Amino acid sequence: MKKYSIIGFFICLVLTFPAWAEVEWQTKQTMNLDKKPVDVVMSSRGSYIFILTEDGVIHVYDSAYNLKGKIDAGKNTEGIICGPDENTLILKNKKDKEIRTILVEFVQEINIEGSPFIGRADAPVVMVVFTDYQ
Repeated sequence: MKKYSIIGFFICLVLTFPAWAEVEWQTKQTMNLDKKPVDVVMSSRGSYIFILTEDGVIHVYDSAYNLKGKIDAGKNTEGIICGPDENTLILKNKKDKEIRTILVEFVQEINIEGSPFIGRADAPVVMVVFTDYQ
């Protein structure tokens, strides 16, 4: 019985050799920047890409790789981390011994041409979404 157990053990050992999977990849998009990138993060839902460059500027791209804007984070900013929601960034600055949290708001243009309105046509409008309604 012991002999069969040893033979069975060696058969199982031979059959469990590692299988290496082949990995295929291709470049999806290349973004050319003015300055060297220092750090790159993607928002929690993948809607935005934030790229910190050596001059302390964060370049904000949407998921289609269109530049949405730039944020001057300060020359000593050396790292960025995405916060718990889609538009929060945490900035790291060792030189000034500082961690800073910023909220990024995206302005959307809404075409209201031809729509009825009350009041001035050029009055500023703020839209608020309450998502915790019960």
